[in-house]
Amino acid sequence: PAGRESALPITLAAPRPPRSISRTVSHRRAISIDEFGRLVKAAECGRVVESVAGADRAVLYILAAWTGYRRAEMASLTAESFDLDSPLPSVRILAGYAKNRRADTVPLHSMLVERLRGWLAGKGDVEPGEPVFALRSPSGHWRKTFKMMQRDLAAARATWIGEAMEAGDAEEAARREASDFLTYQNEDGLFADFHANRHTFISNLGKAGVPLAMGQKLARHHDPKLTSNVYTHLDLRDKLAAIELLPAPPEANGSNGSAEQTFPQPSHSFPHGQSLLGTVGHGTGKAGSNGNSTQPVKIERLGTPRHAKSQVETSGLEPPTFGMQIRCSPS
Repeated sequence: PAGRESALPITLAAPRPPRSISRTVSHRRAISIDEFGRLVKAAECGRVVESVAGADRAVLYILAAWTGYRRAEMASLTAESFDLDSPLPSVRILAGYAKNRRADTVPLHSMLVERLRGWLAGKGDVEPGEPVFALRSPSGHWRKTFKMMQRDLAAARATWIGEAMEAGDAEEAARREASDFLTYQNEDGLFADFHANRHTFISNLGKAGVPLAMGQKLARHHDPKLTSNVYTHLDLRDKLAAIELLPAPPEANGSNGSAEQTFPQPSHSFPHGQSLLGTVGHGTGKAGSNGNSTQPVKIERLGTPRHAKSQVETSGLEPPTFGMQIRCSPS
């Protein structure tokens, strides 16, 4: 009744405290060729991390960086996923494990085929349907692949700095110590977690001169902007290679400024033996069979120097990505 207090006490819920955010968000980065080689070597010689042996981690990193597969996709691979003996060797993931829910086949690099063949043979008889990478615990929990990367990067960096110290070059050792080479997080706040291998794969496609349409298909992106603006990283060295594709400026002291200018082949080459932009259909930057240089692929085809605003978690099981702007994998 109006004016009468209720016989039942009313308990007001206490205000919920604000959610504590104990994590840092930032971008991933592409791993350079030199860093990647040292990372793989450190993994091969390293101890077991997250119940995964060093030899398995080395192949895990290589396969991820040469296919662009995400953690969940890598975890789904079995011996039957690989077709190493056909004229077109490849690896296949089933639709149920792919992020886009589509079965997908990625061709394998010829040098990677030989390594995979020896690695699979060394694993002995693997049960049909058994994953070749133990990325889940017996209870079904995910292995911390970011922790694997952290440990192997730290070991590779320590070896790299130690090389200068063993050579008695204190100045070089100090320079290496101050650099962000082989660090899990570099000076720009970009992380080299496991998903950075996918960034490395797509960035290397851009540096090899792969057209954007092909890069998008290999990355299995629905939007080419995601391929070029988020996953393709170009640094100052890459920009220099692009600038070298421009015609030479007119010389001083009487040079004819109206003389025809040609676009020479770049003198700069990447550690993996290819120029930044390469040539259409080849990606090697070399002259065609007729002795004339083929037209270089424009830099706009795949990759821009800017980074999109990806957000990753650096603590916990594995850094996920937040928001719908970029559809980044949690692996």
